[in-house]
Amino acid sequence: MSTRRLRILALIILGALIAGFVILVPRGKVQSPTADAASTTSGIPEVTLVDSFKKGTHTISGSIVVYNACVAVATEALVIEDGANPSGIQISITRAPSEGICLELPTRIPFEKKVKAPRGLALTALVDGKTVPITPP
Repeated sequence: MSTRRLRILALIILGALIAGFVILVPRGKVQSPTADAASTTSGIPEVTLVDSFKKGTHTISGSIVVYNACVAVATEALVIEDGANPSGIQISITRAPSEGICLELPTRIPFEKKVKAPRGLALTALVDGKTVPITPP
């Protein structure tokens, strides 16, 4: 009689564990990564820039928020010249779409560029060829 009670108790405990697992474990949705990526890339990305100047060289550090950590980001700093005089510094950022499966979670990607130019030039940012506003850090 004792083993029968133990078996019944074990089955009750096992049933409670399985029911608790089914009820309490959250279920995630599987979405098409291309649909999410297309909707996020059409928005304006967040770009932050900080310029420090020392001995004729601007060190421009910043970051861009992309739609997932698998996006490749390339940056380039150019001095914009108006005739013979420099008028500003342009940071060009290009994003390469991610391939494969990646967690669709916005990710901040840092970068740093150095460029020789006079002090006091205005910064502009281009992302994939489009001018974007610069967010203060």
